[in-house]
Amino acid sequence: LLPTGRYALEAFPDFSNAAREAADFFFYREFMHSSPIPQAPSMLLKKIWTHEVKLPPKTFLGDGTQSIEGLFFLVSLTKTLNARHVFEIGTFTGVTALTLAMNLPQLTVQTLDLPAGDPPVLNVGRDDKGYILSERRQRVFEGRPEAAQIIQHEGDSARFDFSALGHAFDLVYIDGAH
Repeated sequence: LLPTGRYALEAFPDFSNAAREAADFFFYREFMHSSPIPQAPSMLLKKIWTHEVKLPPKTFLGDGTQSIEGLFFLVSLTKTLNARHVFEIGTFTGVTALTLAMNLPQLTVQTLDLPAGDPPVLNVGRDDKGYILSERRQRVFEGRPEAAQIIQHEGDSARFDFSALGHAFDLVYIDGAH
């Protein structure tokens, strides 16, 4: 037997897609009305979409990595903000840090990921558990010239001493389940 969600998706794809879109719309609307974070001004959003962005090789992208659209938006936002110091929580394969470094040669990216084999302090969703590895993984930026712009930290963000980093960041990107 197929799990209920998968069965519904396969048996009723139009209904499943409509239900997903309705849920996305509801949560987006709820977030916009309840978030203490103000919506970005439309002038800023228009400026974001004007940047040219170099993307990493397609072989670097995969399950658990940022999407091409997400990489484009993040690089464009970083360029628009003229950021020099970025902090990322959730290195995973390093494709986001690499893409930022490829596009902004003046940028320093500090990125934090769980040490191999260390379970996170806080509960992690079932979907994210598969991305927490017992062995260290190779980062896609290792051995590339952009690696000089990337500082890899290991630790759990729930316990990490951010004050030890010594300065403020222009942008903090959270894409980790720890």
